[in-house]
Amino acid sequence: MKRGVSIILAMVLVIMIVIVVAASTYYWSIKIQGEVQAGAERSQIETLSDVSGEIEVKSLKHSSTLTNIQLVIQNIGTRELKGIGDIGDLLTIASDVHSCTLGFNSTYCAECPFDLGVGAVKSITIDFDGSACQDLRRGMQYNAYFSLGSDRVYTSFVADTKSNQWVQLNPPNKPSARIRHSMATISGIHKVVLFGGWDGSGNCDGSLSSFCSGTWVFDVSDNNWINMNPAVHPTARDQFASSKLYNTDKVLLFGGYNGTRNNETWIYDYSDNAWTQMNPASSPSARNYPALTAIYKTDKFVLFGGNDGALDDETWIYDYSDNFWINITPASSPIARERHAMATIDGTDKILLLGGFGTFPCEGSGSNLCGFTWVYDYSDNAWTQMIPPSSPSARLDYSMATIDGADENMLFGGWDGPSNSETWIYDYSRNYWTRKSIPKYPLARYSHAMATIDETESILLFGGQTAAGRTDDTWIYS
Repeated sequence: MKRGVSIILAMVLVIMIVIVVAASTYYWSIKIQGEVQAGAERSQIETLSDVSGEIEVKSLKHSSTLTNIQLVIQNIGTRELKGIGDIGDLLTIASDVHSCTLGFNSTYCAECPFDLGVGAVKSITIDFDGSACQDLRRGMQYNAYFSLGSDRVYTSFVADTKSNQWVQLNPPNKPSARIRHSMATISGIHKVVLFGGWDGSGNCDGSLSSFCSGTWVFDVSDNNWINMNPAVHPTARDQFASSKLYNTDKVLLFGGYNGTRNNETWIYDYSDNAWTQMNPASSPSARNYPALTAIYKTDKFVLFGGNDGALDDETWIYDYSDNFWINITPASSPIARERHAMATIDGTDKILLLGGFGTFPCEGSGSNLCGFTWVYDYSDNAWTQMIPPSSPSARLDYSMATIDGADENMLFGGWDGPSNSETWIYDYSRNYWTRKSIPKYPLARYSHAMATIDETESILLFGGQTAAGRTDDTWIYS
């Protein structure tokens, strides 16, 4: 019985590794009950037909930088399961404790300890030790082994070649070509909300001005933009900020400009197709070009900077449940700025900030362009300058988005003298920026908008200013 359980768990976890590295980097939801529900080809899994496991795989993937494997599992059995990473215990473990190791090409790479009570859910990140095992390379074939208890099983796989690409979508309907709009994820579904902007037409979205007032939703499944036409909505504006509200289908909007600055707080409810002005008792001053993003898995948001007549360096928290803004005054903070961006670091209470237009000379750039990498820690109410070994050039009017399910963020474009078309990935755990080499990508631009497509590693981009003028193209990065 003891060996039977060990073999079952070995097969379950081998299946995880095969699917992680052979499939695309989207999440895969599978349940080990005799069939693969998504991911690998049947020929890659030869021992599955009689498996009825004790672990449900909730999600799994490897990072976009191919430096680790991340998986979420749940104990659906009737007893506690424990895993340890000590190779020396392989032959002497108790029946409910299993040594768990991972290797490539017969070289030990990493431990994968876990401890699961009945019904418990566990997220495991298996990092590759660069001294023993180099990061995976896309398109390369590997012979991998996975040890669980006294069982070691080998398999071959090819590292994912489907990710790290831009694809232009060409939907049948779309907003007008515009700049300085904002987009936000709708949690739980593959949709993104776009509001506002400026298109120079004199009647954007029927606003009778070049400031835009339309609420548009992009449906990934249908590859189409839909003008939602809610009965009530914020006034036409640009230079505002928006972000998703976790665990709901709501989106927060703050501030903006349409001839005058404002400090309005609005919530959009996708299910009701309704905007509600929140009118909190206190709020940041009226400003344009602030940056705003949600704190992971909470109903709170962080806002930093903007221009209220002068460049600002305030850090504010908005609590949706209490409908209250508070200026939390950390001990130190980045220099005052506008036209920057922030993004949630998934799985943490931390926020990434880079760039913008700041007080001269901003962060040693010799100009008003800022270029330092900052992380805000909500629990500690502290900003930290990260100092990675390399980073994007100092720039403004770029866009950033969270890579769902990883502690990584993606940056595209911006203006750093000319506009540019660079794609960068920031890995928080490694404090490392990587410029991606991609054969096809959007035109160089600035003042565009991006948002994560929830529960995937895909990011949607719309609009912006190119050398040829404002654009209305829609792109997806995965």
